[in-house]
Amino acid sequence: MFYEKPEGNIVFSLVNVPPFLDSAQYQNGNLSNIRGGTAAALAPFGPIESIDPNMVLPRSYNYSLTIQRELQNGIFLEVGYVGNQGRHLIRRPDINVPSFADQAANAALPTAQRKNLNALRPYKGFSTINTPPVGREFEIQRFADLCDQA
Repeated sequence: MFYEKPEGNIVFSLVNVPPFLDSAQYQNGNLSNIRGGTAAALAPFGPIESIDPNMVLPRSYNYSLTIQRELQNGIFLEVGYVGNQGRHLIRRPDINVPSFADQAANAALPTAQRKNLNALRPYKGFSTINTPPVGREFEIQRFADLCDQA
């Protein structure tokens, strides 16, 4: 069993987003007349970060069992099982990623007609939205290699 103590990076990233961060940009200005520049085009808000307030320590369980048996005439039979389970793993997927279909259709257009990637996002006006998953997720994989010769 392996326990992981998360670092503060997932919490520290929360300070660089609104309402804690505010900035203004001016283009084509100079230091003698700062207000002489033009305001930059509105960009989407920065990333939205969140963490689970009930977060517990992540853990990983690894299992391994192998049985080897000698049969007749120097033939060996080996059966093995290898498993891995993760519990309470830290995962914050971006739920505001444009779909692959939209990105592929956009990439197929001529360069002048392509939309900005932010215009294809499901939640307009925001860039990334990283949030812990809600519910359960299961993944099962099966690998079989019956003839492994060295």
